Amino acid sequence: MNQNQLQVVDQQSYIAKVQVTPQQALEAYRSLKDITREVLVKDTDYGVIPGTPKPSLFKPGAENLLRFYGLGHKTQLTEQVKDWDNGFFYFSYKVTVHRTSETGIEFILSESEGSANSKEKRYKNQDPFMLVNTLQKMAIKRALVGATLQATGASGLFTQDIEDMDIVTPQSQGSNNNRNSNRSTDSKSNNMNGQATENQVKAIYGGGKRKGLENDDVKALVKKLHQVDSLNSLTKQQASDMITLMNQSTGEELIGMIGNQSEEKEMKDPFADVGQFEDFNPDDLPFDK
Repeated sequence: MNQNQLQVVDQQSYIAKVQVTPQQALEAYRSLKDITREVLVKDTDYGVIPGTPKPSLFKPGAENLLRFYGLGHKTQLTEQVKDWDNGFFYFSYKVTVHRTSETGIEFILSESEGSANSKEKRYKNQDPFMLVNTLQKMAIKRALVGATLQATGASGLFTQDIEDMDIVTPQSQGSNNNRNSNRSTDSKSNNMNGQATENQVKAIYGGGKRKGLENDDVKALVKKLHQVDSLNSLTKQQASDMITLMNQSTGEELIGMIGNQSEEKEMKDPFADVGQFEDFNPDDLPFDK
């Protein structure tokens, strides 16, 4: 046979094999739950959105999980658009989580990309030229949380993408019958267009308080973003968006969105009154002993 000729070999299927014992896997999962329950701080490292099945992991919580597991991470800008003429900005970052061996070799455990752009619903009616730094931070945060959930196996305890989640009871998804499916979709749409609930209004004020905002600051933010004078004038969808915004943004970012009228106000301790969210019992979280 010619030495340069490719040799045909029988194709073999690769079957993944478990690398740990059931006991080791159970201990690892218990350790993760113990860390979450006893070390991570609710409303700082993670938060709970009404109507969602799992808590949402925040950037501080992701950083803490990587620290607890002895993992490092690198951030890389993968794509960006800076259209200063038309006021459009887009950023995409990739976060790589790795473990460094005793010999200095880095082993990649996970990679995740996150993006943010100035046309997102949360940034409606804001000056896009003031959002560049905020968009970069948001894209990095999304990538970091995604990579952390993959590397630590914490997806069973936390979720990441809460931007599109409704905080009211989800409607039936219907069956394969198209008529039933359309009826379910229309019902959900109509419900989200109704008036914000009392629990939603409380959640918005509570989220603002935990980030150091006074009630007047929250009202000013709502008025600027949704052009309403009262939180009770919000629709359920708008209220859901506001709760997501409160949980995903820092106090500094929220104050910046309000504008000049809040620049002179002193922010409160963002960790004050942590855990005073009335609608949830810590025992309801999926961190059972």
